[in-house]
Amino acid sequence: MHHNPSRSSVHHQRSRDLSRHNPDPNIASTRGRITGLLILISILFTLVAGQLVRLQVFAEDGISGEAIDQRLVSYNLPAKRGTIFDRNGRDLALDVPRDFVFVDPSLVLHDYTAIYAENLSKVLNKEPAEIEALIAAGTVADGRPLRYRSLSNQPLSIEQSSSIRTLALPGVALETRAVRVYPNGDLAAPILGAAHLESESLVGDIGLEAMFDEILTGTDGRSEYERDRGGREIPHSRREQTLAEEGTDIVLTIDSSLQAQVERTLIDQVTAQGAKQGVAIVTDVATGDILAMATVIGPDETGYAHRAGSHDGNLAVTTAFEPGSTSKVVTVATALESEACDVGPETKFEVPWRIANGSSFIADTSEHPTQIWTTRNILAQSSNVGTVQIAEQCFDPESMDAALRNFGYGRRTKLGLPSEAQGLLTDPDDYYDTGLRTASIGYGVAATPMQILRVYSTLANGGVAVQPRLVAATIAADGTRTDLEVAPGRRVVSAHTATAMSEMLLGVIAEGTAPCAAIPGYEVAGKTGTTRKIGADGKYVHGVNIASFAGYAPAGNPRLAAVVILDEPKAGYGGAASAPVFSEIMQFALRRNAVVPTAPSTTPTQWEAAGQVVERKGTDCHVPHGNEVDAIAATQTRAAKEAQEVASHKNVWNNIREMFASLVPSGNAATVNASQDTTATTKPPE
Repeated sequence: MHHNPSRSSVHHQRSRDLSRHNPDPNIASTRGRITGLLILISILFTLVAGQLVRLQVFAEDGISGEAIDQRLVSYNLPAKRGTIFDRNGRDLALDVPRDFVFVDPSLVLHDYTAIYAENLSKVLNKEPAEIEALIAAGTVADGRPLRYRSLSNQPLSIEQSSSIRTLALPGVALETRAVRVYPNGDLAAPILGAAHLESESLVGDIGLEAMFDEILTGTDGRSEYERDRGGREIPHSRREQTLAEEGTDIVLTIDSSLQAQVERTLIDQVTAQGAKQGVAIVTDVATGDILAMATVIGPDETGYAHRAGSHDGNLAVTTAFEPGSTSKVVTVATALESEACDVGPETKFEVPWRIANGSSFIADTSEHPTQIWTTRNILAQSSNVGTVQIAEQCFDPESMDAALRNFGYGRRTKLGLPSEAQGLLTDPDDYYDTGLRTASIGYGVAATPMQILRVYSTLANGGVAVQPRLVAATIAADGTRTDLEVAPGRRVVSAHTATAMSEMLLGVIAEGTAPCAAIPGYEVAGKTGTTRKIGADGKYVHGVNIASFAGYAPAGNPRLAAVVILDEPKAGYGGAASAPVFSEIMQFALRRNAVVPTAPSTTPTQWEAAGQVVERKGTDCHVPHGNEVDAIAATQTRAAKEAQEVASHKNVWNNIREMFASLVPSGNAATVNASQDTTATTKPPE
């Protein structure tokens, strides 16, 4: 049985066949849009894929680096500055960690800036407006937010640090930096100098801090880490650190205990004498080690003298003055050494009290009959006339100049301290008729206290000059100590001459101008000096002196030498103003260095003989201390106030006179002048 398709099925078949040849327009349009969309998606995908390939393959390092830079925090690790020790290992200058406060402005909401400023100003003792200006967000050169701004250049106290932590203000934090601390205050300040914080490191700007800045300064380290947007370190992220290398320590020759004693004694004497300033130095004659070097500034409005600060200047090396009679040892020692003349300790001279010197005179301190004095007597009595006679017998201008230079005048001592003066010597061609005479007694030349001390150290060391030094050793960051060698000495005069000078200088204390320099149990060799100061008019001012004493002990086997200088003391003379200070500080130094007392070489002993001179002359040899100094300071303060009041009254009185004079007709000028002449000698009204 066959199946015949129906008419209907045949119709549908025909329709499908026709549709293949004549498609619907709507369907074709849809298909086109789909195809175009697929092509566009393919293109976009290709571009994205290409960009990803570029970023991942070709630009990975750059993009990654930018991301890390945004997260990376890098900061300096300042190196610890080397410590400065005294000869016994005591700290004189060292770094101490202290807190400083800073703010990250990007973490402070603008609306809270005033609140931050109000709270922080109370802790930092600043005006709120100043704090607010510091917190105000800014930008750095590349346009990124400023993440660090210091709120104070000064280290915080413990109380301030605690208050900052208690406030717990977001974005405000503490950082630890090193500050330079001098645990003994101004002790030896002109020697040590000072260091200041520059950027994040300490830099020496004066004194030994500047002189040895290069080795005291270490090598800074560096630390880097990644942090999130809140400023917190990202755990397990990149972190790199290069440790800082500490600076080298230096060990000085200074004995801080002796330095303190020298400063105390000098302060009290400068106070008591009302001097403008004072200097004292103590040295080891064999090594050149400076054991103490003190500068004291004269009384201020309180009536007391005080230690010089780090920026007041180290007068021991920066100030040169005419040494006066302390320089006579150069003349006498060189004469003893010279083959050009026959002068010995017992050579006799006929010495008047004064001699003509050009249009003026050279005279001894006090008038006396013409004396027959030996070289020993001339030195003991500090005779200007006798010293000039020795010089004229033994020197010409060139050899006198050579003698001064041989003992170290006219050149720096090579201590290396900043601003050290070299002194002043007159060219022999400019001596003319009087130069030889004045140079032989310490005038017409200028020397620093350190140069004068070196003359006496040379005699004490058997005629050999040793290079003075302030640094004994260095200690590297790993603890290795390197002791600095003592420089070889230079022969200046023979040992025989040096011994002869020591024997003669004993008499200066026992029977001469410096009995106040005597020390019980020891023999002292030394010499006084008193130099008149030059006024503004270029002439010497009567009664305004620089008083000095230089010497060494024990005289028979010298260990230590010292010089003491006072500028314009009341006592006026080196034997009365400076010798007592020498006695006190040298006695302390000898005992501290365990120098055994020496057997006396004379009877009576030098101490006993000096005591007899003191009693006979009524000299006051003691240095006041404690309540006695307080009373002197109070008296000086009252006197200064009274002088100011008198000056004020005089000014008022002068103003009244001038006003009166201006009211008088010019025809009565003679009357006015007569009135002025009369009232000028009248005490101003109280």
